[in-house]
Amino acid sequence: MKTPLRRSCLVLFSGLLLLAFPPAAEAASADTSRYVSKADLAKVVGTEVQGLSSAPLEPDDELGAKQQVSIYQAGEMRILVVVYTFPSAAAAASKITAARVAALIDEDEPKHVKVIEEHGVGDRAFWSVADSGVGYLVVKGNQVLVVSLVAKLPRPAASYHDSLKALAASASAKL
Repeated sequence: MKTPLRRSCLVLFSGLLLLAFPPAAEAASADTSRYVSKADLAKVVGTEVQGLSSAPLEPDDELGAKQQVSIYQAGEMRILVVVYTFPSAAAAASKITAARVAALIDEDEPKHVKVIEEHGVGDRAFWSVADSGVGYLVVKGNQVLVVSLVAKLPRPAASYHDSLKALAASASAKL
């Protein structure tokens, strides 16, 4: 059984989570827009961004965290923003490592996922690249922020690194 964290990370590259949240009106009050706005995302992707759906704040008993998920559309690209809240910074740090990020993104072939731990954003940060998308994950205190671009990327994956890192840095300041 996949955990919500595993399911969310898999969406980064497979879009599977999109099936779990059918399109809805603008994001609900439990969305992630207080950290990352549609305007912020539009700057990263270079085009207009539409809100598709937002899941209510949900507990994850297996991880011991709560999660908020918002999904956006920009052309053929899907954008996933997830915020996890753990009971403590130690709990967040113990769950999020580079090896675990790779395994969560693709449990069958984690060696096909490139995960690089970076410095200068939050307590820990990871840049992830796979065949079907890119993402930036930040751990700050007891919270984890994930911003991922999924499906058809109009530019090379590496071209999103700096703008996603800047977005993650700005958003993590609000965590």
